[in-house]
Amino acid sequence: MVPQGGASMSRVTHVIFDLGNVVLLSTHGITHEILMERGVRRDAASRFFTGVHHDAFVRAGSPNDFVNGVCAAMECPLVPNTLIRAAHDAHIYGIDAMVISILRQMVVARIPLGFATTTNVWQTEHERMLGFSAWDYGRVARSHELGELKSSRPQTWARILDTVGFANVDPRNVLLIDDSAQSRAMAQAAGLSTYRFEPGFDGAAKLREDLYTRGAFLPKK
Repeated sequence: MVPQGGASMSRVTHVIFDLGNVVLLSTHGITHEILMERGVRRDAASRFFTGVHHDAFVRAGSPNDFVNGVCAAMECPLVPNTLIRAAHDAHIYGIDAMVISILRQMVVARIPLGFATTTNVWQTEHERMLGFSAWDYGRVARSHELGELKSSRPQTWARILDTVGFANVDPRNVLLIDDSAQSRAMAQAAGLSTYRFEPGFDGAAKLREDLYTRGAFLPKK
């Protein structure tokens, strides 16, 4: 199997994982269904994770501003704040056990790991409630702490690499595993290699095969 490539196919020495749709199982459809059960129109519910209210929230916006913004966007000002929080948190519903096993194997192989994620304060709290701590495996660059998104511009990746402890690593030896085409494009423009993760039944199996091909499970010399 020929591994997926980004800017380079150099030997992988460091790996950065996305969280949502890679380590964490998620779908916006759950949130939309919860809102529609409460009388929100389907087209209005689809605005929950889009628009300026969400862009601001993942860039360190306040939860109150998000609630006000999303209710205005969905044209349903009477939706309780607690329902907005519950509907938001429900879209992340589990942890991919096979991806966790890959993370553990990479720790054993002494491959330095990091995480880069588009997130917010609610999502970070919900991760912990699900029993996942990224810090068990490596440092984390979160959009709401950086104030910008990994998908925004290539220059953001210098901050991400610094945050996860890879500032002095040749970007060509860093692999980003992410399902977002825009995030991968910005990482590639910054010199990183990338892998397109495919959420679904065999997504982790395909990732494992690619990592073995790259030598990412081989002990570091």
